[in-house]
This record gives sequence, C-alpha cells and structure tokens, in this order.
Amino acid sequence: MEEEPAIPFKRENIKVLVVDDDRVELVAVSAALKQLGYQVITAVNGQDALAVLEATSGINLILSDVRMPIMNGPEFLVEIKGNSDFTDIPILMMSSNDQYEIVYE
Repeated sequence: MEEEPAIPFKRENIKVLVVDDDRVELVAVSAALKQLGYQVITAVNGQDALAVLEATSGINLILSDVRMPIMNGPEFLVEIKGNSDFTDIPILMMSSNDQYEIVYE
C-alpha cells in the first residue's frame, strides 16, 4: 500500500476567515471547517471582515459570500486586493445566487 504524500502544513495551523450575513450559512460552513480541524474566524459582512483582518494575524484563506449588506463581496475583494498586507491571501467567493451577472462581477 502506497503512503500518502506528506503535506507541508497541518490543518490546525490554518486560519480561515468565513464571511457571510446569512447566519445558517455562516454556522454551517464554519462547523464543517472546524470539524475538519481548521481554525475558523467569522464575520457578517465585508466591513466586519476588514476589521477582523486588521486585528488578526496569520489568516490563510478567506471564504466570502457575494451578496451582503454594508459591504458586499465584490467591494470587500476590491478593498483586500488594494491593501498590500492582504493581497497574498487566497479568496473564494461563495454564492447561492443564480443571477450570473452578480456572480461574474
């Protein structure tokens, strides 16, 4: 039986920022990630997420909803990519919206 290749990180060392204004989605995604062993930090909109990023070091991945109040996903993405402290953090945008124009933006 072949051994699985070693990965260069441990899940418990990965910090994931989950951003979603829908409480059910936020809890579900966070719970799934925590069950897999990741550290999870949450925010309810882009503005809240920016505050979390500024106050928390070592965030490795951001999962963000597209449609949120106060600061939506695309606005949040523009803010992050305009700040050299955060440009290297991978971001996955999530949406249950079927209007492709919004998702494409």
